Amino acid sequence: DIWVVEGLYLFADNQIVDTFDLKLFMDVDPDTSLIRRIRRDCIERDRTVDSVLTQYERYVKPAYEKLVEPYRHRSNMIIVSKRDHQIALDMIMRFCEAVSTRL
Repeated sequence: DIWVVEGLYLFADNQIVDTFDLKLFMDVDPDTSLIRRIRRDCIERDRTVDSVLTQYERYVKPAYEKLVEPYRHRSNMIIVSKRDHQIALDMIMRFCEAVSTRL
């Protein structure tokens, strides 16, 4: 079986990260991430820009800096731009094909 698991804090847990054969880290520019969060929270969650920014400053950014960013080195591949998405997808497909032939 091939499982795809997504989560912000997966790499911070040694027991979990050691069970994965392939680990990817999607690195999104912080400005892009914040803009997406503001748009989503204001439109889908009816929040104000000020409340989104306050939450980001108090909780989101500190949690990212403490629990996500330091563990990015545990990944096999860091995908850093839209240009890399097709390259990453091709590598993932080749990896899955190789795994499935071993089973």
